[in-house]
Amino acid sequence: MQYVGSGTNRSASVKPRAVHAGPMSVVRVNW
Repeated sequence: MQYVGSGTNRSASVKPRAVHAGPMSVVRVNW
């Protein structure tokens, strides 16, 4: 489930990642 966090789908990565890590994932993708 980390294949989406490759850097291709930034918006899509925030959805699944946000549910996995929470607000921490949103800050990471924004950076």
